[in-house]
Amino acid sequence: MYKRLLLLLLFLPAAFTLSALDLTVDEAVGIALEKNLNIQSSYIGQRTLERNKNSNWNEFLPEAGVSAGLIRTNTLDNNYEDNWNLSLGVSATLDLSANTVLKMKDTTMEYQKGLISLEMAEQKLKRDVRKSFYYIILLQDTIELREDMIDTAFKRYERAMVNYELGNIAYVEVLSYQVAWENMKPELINLQNQYETTVLEFKRILGIDLTEDLNVIGAIDSSISVYDSETLISEYMYDRLEIQYLTRHLEQIKVKKGMAVSQTMTPVLGLGYTWLPFLNDPFKNSGTETEWMDINGGFELTVTLPLDGFVPNSGKNLTVKTYKDRMERTELLLENQIRGNAIDIQSVVLQLNKSASTIETLELNVDLAQENYNLVDSSYTEGILDFLDVQNADDELNKARLSVLEEKYSYLSSLMDLQYIINSDELD
Repeated sequence: MYKRLLLLLLFLPAAFTLSALDLTVDEAVGIALEKNLNIQSSYIGQRTLERNKNSNWNEFLPEAGVSAGLIRTNTLDNNYEDNWNLSLGVSATLDLSANTVLKMKDTTMEYQKGLISLEMAEQKLKRDVRKSFYYIILLQDTIELREDMIDTAFKRYERAMVNYELGNIAYVEVLSYQVAWENMKPELINLQNQYETTVLEFKRILGIDLTEDLNVIGAIDSSISVYDSETLISEYMYDRLEIQYLTRHLEQIKVKKGMAVSQTMTPVLGLGYTWLPFLNDPFKNSGTETEWMDINGGFELTVTLPLDGFVPNSGKNLTVKTYKDRMERTELLLENQIRGNAIDIQSVVLQLNKSASTIETLELNVDLAQENYNLVDSSYTEGILDFLDVQNADDELNKARLSVLEEKYSYLSSLMDLQYIINSDELD
């Protein structure tokens, strides 16, 4: 019994390890689009806008109501019977104007703006997930390198202690090796803390349980290209989602201005129908007949022209002027966004091209570091150099590889920013 319990305790950690979630970058994006809390909130908001759009025909539904009441007169007249009277009422009214059609158009445009906002949220989420995914890989590789370097520094310290005990070096040299080894530990701790924080934030973005174990599967790699900013600007200048949103917003303000004008300066056609049957003394004895009388009701057709909108500086007149100001402000914002978009494309392209040229140089350094390592390793095999020389050469090779990895991550990150700015995944 105790042996079985012991075996269960031994294999329990392994069982939890096997349950870790393995993720590629595309799988991570898919989970985020499904579970991220912010994007789920956006989906709910868009669902509301879609329902309003699909139901905007209800502008043509009349306002209808029914009523019932009892009334007892307080008139003292010998010719008027003092009794209760029952009245019923049915009414329906409908106001039609240019504003009716414009309200329907406004609802549709609000839905279209929501679609653009939702796409912006999705594209930002995809970009952020991919950046976080590859940053985790970068931190993993960096931590592994730092651990190797600390191990090498510790071996240098141990070797110095041996040489000190043999009387070959002074103790101050031993201390210098120890200080170099100890100084590398805080950096590793900071990297490990940064890794843990980044993983937690990555889980939050995905929308999964923060306690769930994750394994990211992938590598920081991409085909390197050089881009021309002028070509991208001419081709994708107006494709940015923020520009599309402001353009749609400007169109909607024009519609709202039209609504304000129609409410204040155009006639309104009113249609109405009422039916008001009347029952005199419903509480008479059952043997006495009572009759319903239609004493009121009918069909009504009216045309109303509001006049206060024509009065300078009246409330309705100022509303129209306010929408004119909003139109001018939005036009300026749109123009500023377009100019800023050109600057953003140029800035990101400069960073991309810089990374492309830097990667080429750093990869050459990797080749040189690899050649140096091979030479040192051969010299060690021949007994010319010490094993620590081999480790030092290996550290330099790993540093060169990490520099390439960091620059490739920078390139990938800038490429994702560019894809978002121009609203296209065609770049690679």
